Amino acid sequence: VFLSVKGKGWGVRATRLIPKGAFVMEYVGEALELEEATQRRARQEAQGEMTFLMVVRENFGGRRQSTCMDARYEGNVARFVNHSCDPNLTMLCVRTGPARPRIAMFASRDVSPGEELSISYG
Repeated sequence: VFLSVKGKGWGVRATRLIPKGAFVMEYVGEALELEEATQRRARQEAQGEMTFLMVVRENFGGRRQSTCMDARYEGNVARFVNHSCDPNLTMLCVRTGPARPRIAMFASRDVSPGEELSISYG
């Protein structure tokens, strides 16, 4: 974890070569309903605070499900991974049972040691 000089706040760098397709980390946080996540985000932004909310939408045939994770208090280092228009990580929902999905980050290309880890927020 490092303080970005590009004004993005904290960031995360690779400590070793990460090959394309390798599992890198899981985005961990408190599971929230969409309504609670929306309220928290509005409250935190109004107070000028950083938010660590991740919303993942899944489609199962005709059914759509949203999973919200707030890493502010119950998170791990993944909350410091920043956005990039040319990300080196891809996020995937991984289900290991009927419980909420886990949000896994995988290398979308080889990542060099010292390179900042990034995802696309869009």
